[in-house]
Amino acid sequence: MTGKNNRARLKIAGRSGRKAGPLSAAALAVILLAGSSGRSEPQPAAPAEVIRVLFARRPDPARAPLFPPLRQYTGAPASEKTDIRLATDGKKLRLRIRAYDAHPEKLARQLTDAGIIPAIWKEDSFEIFLKPEADFPENRQFIISNTGRYVLNRNQHLEDGRYQRLPWPEPETKEIKIKVKRHRQGYDIELEAPLKSLGFPKPLEAGDRFFAKVIRNYRAHLSPEREVLQIRPARLLLGPEADPANHRIEGYSPLECAR
Repeated sequence: MTGKNNRARLKIAGRSGRKAGPLSAAALAVILLAGSSGRSEPQPAAPAEVIRVLFARRPDPARAPLFPPLRQYTGAPASEKTDIRLATDGKKLRLRIRAYDAHPEKLARQLTDAGIIPAIWKEDSFEIFLKPEADFPENRQFIISNTGRYVLNRNQHLEDGRYQRLPWPEPETKEIKIKVKRHRQGYDIELEAPLKSLGFPKPLEAGDRFFAKVIRNYRAHLSPEREVLQIRPARLLLGPEADPANHRIEGYSPLECAR
């Protein structure tokens, strides 16, 4: 989960009917770092599982293969099922997330603390990070809650593992479409974004790879002590520095465009 961001854009998706403007073949390593300081430090990246993305002239996420399951920061299986599918025609990305919930009646039905950006953490939410290359110095981050609230961030990676916010031009964010819809077992998220709005320098082709990370901030709105972070990076760090460490470049999973 990220911290406060005074520059983030806060919008509501799927509420007024208007277009909204401005997420295992190979085993993954789970690393527990226990130094004298108790701090997690970067380690050589574990072999990364390549996630297939549907590449088609008509990129329908319903036809795309499922992402590998999310897991907790501890490496344990996620407490709730999440289906993630991604498709592209080389010019735009279409992401679909179906978030299942054992108790959908307990999901927040209204915006909490409207107008206060940290309030998004009180709701069940997803973070989606995207970047065109593993060593690309920036990422685009989407934070989307089950109530339709969302935040768009453009982040620059710093050498010490932290990142800083950069302006995300409004002409780019206006082309991004986000919809949130509830269903009997939870809720769905649909995200559509042109690659040029995500910092991709050129269109994608079949066989090309890009990089992503998906996090589900489960049940943050119920009680902070019960909050469960569920993540799908290429590798996982644990300990006091887990949150910043898992936002580093090494944490991204490679995605490959496949017909």
